[in-house]
Formats: sequence, structure tokens, C-alpha cells
Amino acid sequence: MTGFYHKKKRILCIHTGGAVLRGSEYALLEVLQGIASADPDRRVMLLCDRAVMRRAAAAAGLEAFQIPSGELMFDPPTVKFSGLRLLAANLKVLRWIKAFKADIVYCNGGRSCQSALPAARRAGVPLVVHLHAPYPKRYHIFYATPLASAVIHVSNYIKKYHESRVRLPKSFAVVNGIDFDALLKSRESKFSSMGCISDLPEDSVVLGFMGSLIHRKGLDILIESVSLLRNMNRPVFLLIGGKGDAKAYRRQVKRLELEKYVRFLGEITDRVGFFSCIDIHVLPSRSEAFGRTIAEAAFCGKPSVAHSVGGIPEAVPDTRFGKLYSPNDPETLAGAVCELIDKGSYKSAQAEISGLAKQHFQISRVVGQILDIFDQV
Repeated sequence: MTGFYHKKKRILCIHTGGAVLRGSEYALLEVLQGIASADPDRRVMLLCDRAVMRRAAAAAGLEAFQIPSGELMFDPPTVKFSGLRLLAANLKVLRWIKAFKADIVYCNGGRSCQSALPAARRAGVPLVVHLHAPYPKRYHIFYATPLASAVIHVSNYIKKYHESRVRLPKSFAVVNGIDFDALLKSRESKFSSMGCISDLPEDSVVLGFMGSLIHRKGLDILIESVSLLRNMNRPVFLLIGGKGDAKAYRRQVKRLELEKYVRFLGEITDRVGFFSCIDIHVLPSRSEAFGRTIAEAAFCGKPSVAHSVGGIPEAVPDTRFGKLYSPNDPETLAGAVCELIDKGSYKSAQAEISGLAKQHFQISRVVGQILDIFDQV
């Protein structure tokens, strides 16, 4: 942590988001736990509009309460206009600011800023917004992020992207970190590491993908590359973990006759268990703000092959973490995986990779930087 004393003692966090927990939600919970545990005199409260987030916060030992869900957005063909609910959310936040005697309002995402900025302004409390994705200029206009006291970006890439599109008051990059202790504690019996690979040939090289099953994540490119690798006589096997509509990907697997070499595991609750099953983690995203799974895989001693796009290079600060490739196409991806396999170091360097991850991605670094920013507003 960069400072020994931080004057902001009562942190009111606002989160409004989707019905499914994603990387930014898990990152927020880890940060809030770190903020709360760093100082026994500090109190943290979370206000969120989704029951799933409230339950996750309660399970993490955080105080959490629900607020109304509202949003103003005109982004054809998507038009969202729930002005009355947005007003209700701000009134609820205002009451909590006063009742909680908040020193600062901390918003996770631009939409959360929209739900809290008027309340924070009226109460005279600074508001800091933490952005985990690249927003076009129109999003900043509707979410009013330029009116916040400060904006934190999850990577330097995101910071530069936003600063090139909109003028921000105070702008900071806090590169993502991982609560490794929490990652280990999350292990559950639901995911059996032996069950998913016990029947594979001994010479198999197990590739792993973990993420939402959406186009942006590039899973279709990865599946195509598996076909190429099999044709190159590389004994690869792919495990796919994550939620989403897998129908198109299953059809692709069937069309390429890869049913014996690809398994869909659904949502993974035991992330350490998943990474313990694989030899190489692959992140073929077409766009990415950071690449949290790279840090998680590295903590488990597994190297990554990832597309060099967005903030992903910041998640690979050392070549020992794995290999970056570009452009984003199946042939290039297959070549990058093939190179890592042929070197053979993906198994012998596991302890070294894990040690590097602990050095680069400790959550205490993130918490310290965020608390320092709080004290500057």
C-alpha cells in the first residue's frame, strides 16, 4: 500500500449492472474487501440494483443494500429511458449518503455514476468512478462521467482511450490486481479437476478458455485454431468454461469434427480447479480492457497465449507469463500455441510463473492506489 494513513473512512460504493456477475463485479468485491480490511476504522457499504450482486457481497462479508435500477441511454437500436427509476435511485443514494455519513461515493462503471452523481453533488460528497471497459464519447455524455471528481481506469489502454474522446477532471490508471487468497478460498467441489481430464491420453496438451460465450471473446477463432493444431499433429484438447449461448460454438465443433477434443463445462465456480486442469490458457479476445484470466492462470502456474489487443499486454508484463500474438486469426493463434508447445517450458516453469503473478498482481497494490486517489478528491 502506498500510504500509511488515509483520511476517507466511510466509503459508499454504488454498483448498477447486469443480472450476471462478470470480471468487473468480482474485481469490485475484491477491492471493497481490501479497502475494508486495510483499516479497522474504515467502513464500506455497497448499494446495488441486482439481488445477485447483493448476495455475492454478503457472502464476501460486506454490507450491501438494494437500490432501484434506472438508466438513460440512447444508443440505436438500443434505447433505454427509465427516468423515474433513475430519480428514485438517486434519492435512495442521497438518503444513504446522509445516513451513512459517507466521505466518498465510489461508483463501479459509468451507469453507476448516472445513478449517483446528482445525489453526491447535492450532498457535497466527492464521487469517483471506476471504468472497466472502453466507452465511446456518447456513453460519457449520457453517464456524465466527466462531471465526476475523478475517474479510475482499469488499464493504461482504457485511460488513453477515454482521454482521447472526452475531457476528464482527474484521470488515473490502476492496473487490475487479484485477491489470490480469495481465489483459493473459492474452491468448491462442484468442479472436479480429475473428472474433466482423467480420460485424456497422457500426451495431451490441454488448452483452457474461460469467459463469457460472446463474439467479442473470440472463442470461434480458438475452436478453428484447435482444428488447425490437430491437423498439425499437435495433441491438443480444449476445455471451455463460461456462461452464454453455446449453440453456435457447438455447431462449429461438430462441423470441424472436434467433438472428441472439445468439452463445454458451463459456468466455472472453482477457477483454481479449472486452471489446475489445463496446460495453457488461451485468451483470443477481439477486444479486452485488461484480461483478468491471464493473471488468474499465471497465479496457478499456467502460461497464456493471448491476442495483443486493448489492455491485454498490461496483463503480460513479462514474457514468462506467456505469448502475445497478432493479428487475431486462427492461423496466427495456432502458430503461437504451437511455439509454446514445442518449447516445452509450459510445464517446467509453473512455480516461476506463479511467483511472478504474486509479485505483479497483488490486490494490496490496487487498494493502496485507489485509497490514495480517494484522498486527492
